[in-house]
Amino acid sequence: NTALEVTSRREFLQQIKQKEERKHALNEEMAATLEELTSTNEELNKSMKQLAQSREYIRTIIEQAPVGIAMLKGPEHLIEIANPAILAIWGRTESEVIGYPHESARPELRGQPVNNWLKEVYHSGKPKINSEFAVKLRHNDGLREAIVNSIYQPIFTDSGDISGVLVIIEEITEQVLARRKNENDQQMLALAIDAGELATFYYQPATNLFSGNSLLKNWFGLSSEENLDLSLALAVILQE
Repeated sequence: NTALEVTSRREFLQQIKQKEERKHALNEEMAATLEELTSTNEELNKSMKQLAQSREYIRTIIEQAPVGIAMLKGPEHLIEIANPAILAIWGRTESEVIGYPHESARPELRGQPVNNWLKEVYHSGKPKINSEFAVKLRHNDGLREAIVNSIYQPIFTDSGDISGVLVIIEEITEQVLARRKNENDQQMLALAIDAGELATFYYQPATNLFSGNSLLKNWFGLSSEENLDLSLALAVILQE
């Protein structure tokens, strides 16, 4: 009777078999992971292309906007985008401002509230809207007085954090000055009419609208608060 104990050999072979099975399973898992990574990478590349196209589309819209638009990034307010309209308002070229902090790129604003507004908007997340705001802007080697409507809007990320500030500016200097001149002319005309004790009226045939100043109403026996109708005005005039 000849016998040979093979327990250890059997265990060894079993271990090798298990290692081979684990290796095979690991290879399959790695292959599946690699395939998934490849697919994810393709989707990521596609998304990046779409994002790049979207950013380029947004940039094109900003560039062609009739009002001044700038995008400031981070707490330093780095100027990331500045369209031609806002560069003209600022009196700057693109190379002078892109990539620079807003405060250092536009030293003419020192002593003016603009940079403080940018900080407030960035830290509070609340927009700042100004109507007919008087500001001193760069012009050649000096400064010029300008009147603008401006909006400072916080830019939020998908997670709700503030990443920057969107600046929208419309210069209305000429329009406001023209309106003020017209208002001044109207005021001077009214003063001249009152000083000359002149009665004036306005009549619009299409709508039958009739109105007069206080002196005219007084002549017709009406108080300054009463409306003067054309038929009433004609009725009090003697027929002859």
